[in-house]
Amino acid sequence: MDYRVDLQDIRFVLRKQLRIEELAQAEKWTDFTWEDFDMILSEGERFAREVIYPLNVDAENIGATIDNGKVHLPPSFHKAFHAFAQSGWGAMNAKPDVGGQELPVTLAAAISDMFIGACPSFSFIQGLSSAASRVIYEVGTPEMVKTYCENMLTGKWGGTMCLTESQAGSAVGDLTTSATQVPGQDYYKIRGQKCFISAADQDITDNVIHLVLARTPDSVPGIKGVSLFVVPRDRLDGGSNDVTITSLEEKMGIHGSPTCSISFGDNNECHGWILGEEGSGINHMFLMMNEARIAVGLQGSSIANWAYQLALNYAKERVQGTDIASIRDASAERVAIIQHPDVRRMLLTMKCYSEGIRALLLMTANLVDRASIEVDEAKKVENRHLVEILTPICKAYGTYRGFEVVDMAIMTHGGYGYIKEYKVEGLLRDIKIAAIYEGTNGIQALDLIGRKVARKGGIMFMSFIQWMNRFISEHKESPCAHLVQKIDNAKDTLTALTMEFGQYNSKGDVHYPALCASPYLDLFGHVVMARVLTEQAILAEQLLETATDSEAKYYKGKRHSAEFFVHQVLPQVDAIAASIRSGDRSALDVAF
Repeated sequence: MDYRVDLQDIRFVLRKQLRIEELAQAEKWTDFTWEDFDMILSEGERFAREVIYPLNVDAENIGATIDNGKVHLPPSFHKAFHAFAQSGWGAMNAKPDVGGQELPVTLAAAISDMFIGACPSFSFIQGLSSAASRVIYEVGTPEMVKTYCENMLTGKWGGTMCLTESQAGSAVGDLTTSATQVPGQDYYKIRGQKCFISAADQDITDNVIHLVLARTPDSVPGIKGVSLFVVPRDRLDGGSNDVTITSLEEKMGIHGSPTCSISFGDNNECHGWILGEEGSGINHMFLMMNEARIAVGLQGSSIANWAYQLALNYAKERVQGTDIASIRDASAERVAIIQHPDVRRMLLTMKCYSEGIRALLLMTANLVDRASIEVDEAKKVENRHLVEILTPICKAYGTYRGFEVVDMAIMTHGGYGYIKEYKVEGLLRDIKIAAIYEGTNGIQALDLIGRKVARKGGIMFMSFIQWMNRFISEHKESPCAHLVQKIDNAKDTLTALTMEFGQYNSKGDVHYPALCASPYLDLFGHVVMARVLTEQAILAEQLLETATDSEAKYYKGKRHSAEFFVHQVLPQVDAIAASIRSGDRSALDVAF
């Protein structure tokens, strides 16, 4: 089966659910129409299918290799990347003054969803470059912007984010990489080692620009003493910058993505230039990390959608067994497995999660766009609050559920799903990393409950509740009113539970809320997903009156998805709430 993107569903989300055409009311997008957006979508789908998808064979069978400290990617990657760069895909929503097209983030996210699903390994090369260039654009000097951004956005140079160290891991404040300013010079000397660096090196671009977190000699302990530096692999006037690739990681999946360990300044000749003020490194890096977390969520949704398409196609073609009603009749007609109730349960679960997660990610991207053009300050702030609240859910809920979708796709294939020939086996390996990097999903849960929900007296959470309440109020008399009522009840449970967490904090008990953070994020995600899918069902009901037969099938599927999710998955909210309210501290008290 060739790579398939469900453009009908993407168009429905963009045009009907998110009303992307409204963005054209802003001055910077005033020349765009839906037809323009749709043309870009269609070209993106073609490029993903014809240029990027065929790379999977070389990504899996050849992968990234290393020779004398130099990383090499398959020749097919070189050809595809140059076509990608020449077409401007790497600079879709960057500013025009650095070679970008300044397309809406919403549209760029939809295109990225197609590209990542087509070949996850390939997406890292430009994805991290674009994110790193954005940080330089936002906080770098005019000279830095001029020197680096356009080169990184147009594919001449690559880019990375270098946080992790072996002894520190996710505890970024424990890093030891040093940065010592050279008297009379504008640069610092960087020394230290980083590991698990995605797209750390390759032989496609002329240079790789690393954004490195490091500590200056007199910095305070912890995260507040960390600064951010621009460190080119090669000096801009030629020659090495004392940056060494020490190893290429052998990974479970994404074999075509060069994940490396890097040593900076083995000879004390690695030059780096500070971005912003000393001690502000993590704040600047978060400009990149939030974007990266949404991109990782897209990895979850895109791979999940492709796995669902593969499973659906297989279930329609694979003939095995009889209808359950004829199971005792040895001569009964054999049927495709899509007729079996348990297979249908798995398929509809996959449909709910894959389509719902993608819609959530595009919705979050759309909130970024709307915040950027909103003239009403209160609405602008609310949109930003929603982005902050939804980002950890996009990343963690999206990648966990994406993994579950691929797992179900393997189960739908049965024994063949465990065989490499049938693709879904490789997708499971490729998607697993998404729950780990850019902050493990457990860290996302802590971020949600500790920073986003609790911040400034819960102002972000209240923005979210107001957003939910508007949806409930607007649709409580709709044909999906019974679903809306259940969502309202689940929202109330979420609200009450959030208030109860505040009581633990007021008593100085920080351990129990942290213990419950991941289940809490899951509960939160179920509530959000129910809203997303039910909104789609309500829109679909409105469109049924004028629908063609094929459109009617699609719209009815939206109603079934919402019904299934609200009745079969949303009840988990009460179960999770009960487990949290139990006060069970066994995991804290047990002696391992």
